[in-house]
Amino acid sequence: MSIPFVFKTKFSVANIELHFQEIEKKDLPLFAKFIQNNTPSFLAPFPVTVAHLSTGKSSEKKWISEKIKGRKDNKNLIAIAKNVATNEIVCCVMAFNFDWRTPKCEMAWMVDQKQSGMGIASACTAEFIGFLFKSVQLAKVVARVDPLNTQSMKLATNLGFCIEGLHKCDFRTGHNQLIDVNYLALFNPQQP
Repeated sequence: MSIPFVFKTKFSVANIELHFQEIEKKDLPLFAKFIQNNTPSFLAPFPVTVAHLSTGKSSEKKWISEKIKGRKDNKNLIAIAKNVATNEIVCCVMAFNFDWRTPKCEMAWMVDQKQSGMGIASACTAEFIGFLFKSVQLAKVVARVDPLNTQSMKLATNLGFCIEGLHKCDFRTGHNQLIDVNYLALFNPQQP
């Protein structure tokens, strides 16, 4: 199995028209700005991404090169939502750790803190999951979420994810804390 074609769509949320598409090399400056503008809220859950995109151009180029190669190798898929009016990235949804034998992947989402609570992350994540289930034909999508991250827990449960268990000491944050995470799963209703 593999990721069959480029992910790209348009829709509106909270009166904001969005282009939601697979990240491209040309998007790197906008994506780096998105990460840098949200570093205080992204550092704990996304320490590696923040580290690569806030330490200089060579690190940024290495990060995007790795992600583009990973996409070609069917190892990851990153989609960004741009506000059509401002051309700013307001949300990112990532799929990674693909297991093509099962088939499943892990996913994560991040939203610009100025846009938080508007439903953008929920809409983008739902759209992305639809693509993963329908076009990529995954049977399962998993997410690891800090139980104290009430917004992400609410988003996941509202989309139908169920908690499969609490994994103790399973993630090291950008603040160097080893935390427990809820392991959540969503199953493709079209798969046997």
